[in-house]
Amino acid sequence: MCGKEEAVLPMMDDVYTDPEAELTLISSDNVGFKVHQYYLQAHSTVFRGMIHDFANSLPDRKIQLVDSQIEHSSTVRMFLDVITGKSLKLVRDSLGSFRNCILLSKKYECEFALSCLSHHASSFVPQWISPHYVFIIAAELDNMDLAMRAIAKKGNWTWPLDRTIPDPPRWRQLQESEESSAGYLGLSRGAGVLEVASWPIWEIERVPLAYMVALMKVDRKHSLAGSDDNRETAVEYFGEVMKDKQDTSIKA
Repeated sequence: MCGKEEAVLPMMDDVYTDPEAELTLISSDNVGFKVHQYYLQAHSTVFRGMIHDFANSLPDRKIQLVDSQIEHSSTVRMFLDVITGKSLKLVRDSLGSFRNCILLSKKYECEFALSCLSHHASSFVPQWISPHYVFIIAAELDNMDLAMRAIAKKGNWTWPLDRTIPDPPRWRQLQESEESSAGYLGLSRGAGVLEVASWPIWEIERVPLAYMVALMKVDRKHSLAGSDDNRETAVEYFGEVMKDKQDTSIKA
């Protein structure tokens, strides 16, 4: 017997199958996507460089993606939908792939995708989705308006006392799932979902610091507990705090 394991052929995606496409992206879970290279070259500086540098050496014109979190087929499919101009049907279960698509777009320096995702993210606001998810998406997109809309919808949202509501698929990273029983560093039940002190440690560690600190300052002055209906003042104060961040960025 041969000591080498045979490569497992990827299962092809059922949408991105154009036989005339020049490239095949292979996701970390071994799903193949046939892609016209001009979409990647036009919108991603990293992919543009890869395609240019390896124009004649990419084996079988394939690009293998390996990050199990942000290069999963669900994320790659959403990324391609965005850069090829397809509509996105976003629901609560899309949040994990959406969040990972933000990270994928940043990794491959795709400002066009980030701009589109920032626009699409507003569709989460009117849905029955916890405001903390919307706020985190807003923070990772550096979308202050969306963050303010998340605070405005806080209402009486609290962490349930008597049951656990699972996060959307692929919202957590693997190590975060393994830390889900983190005791006092985990979720504080009964608190408002926008009270940062109630968040599990793995959630806090991933959120951009400026947005995290701003939300903490809002909660200190205008309680974000689920029972306190002071949304307008909280939103206004968040805007004031974040204006300092914007002013600092402009001066820099």
